[in-house]
Amino acid sequence: MDIKEAFNQINRYQRESFWSGSGLFEYIQIFVISNGTLTKYYSNTTRNQHIKENTGKSGKTKKTSNSYEFTSWWADANNRPITDLVGFSKTFFAKHSILNLLTKYCVFTSDKVSFG
Repeated sequence: MDIKEAFNQINRYQRESFWSGSGLFEYIQIFVISNGTLTKYYSNTTRNQHIKENTGKSGKTKKTSNSYEFTSWWADANNRPITDLVGFSKTFFAKHSILNLLTKYCVFTSDKVSFG
């Protein structure tokens, strides 16, 4: 299955799941998507803004950071993409990697909206 379907699945869960109105997805900072072979990640930064921008509009939709185009490959020290799920998990979820990502690359605005 195409990895983009994993991205679409998260969007469907947000809209249609039993807890969709409870704000569960607002507390998640980073999403990891995989089709079992390819793995990417993206920030949960402007999801609410994206929904507001596209609510009630017809025609073209603007690309925001909630678009698949804003997903990223994780890379090693030589900037080579780590695309497989096992390699990604070992390095991305290493204690210091994820901690650095959350503390050094996430910015909070005065409106308490985070931008990663």
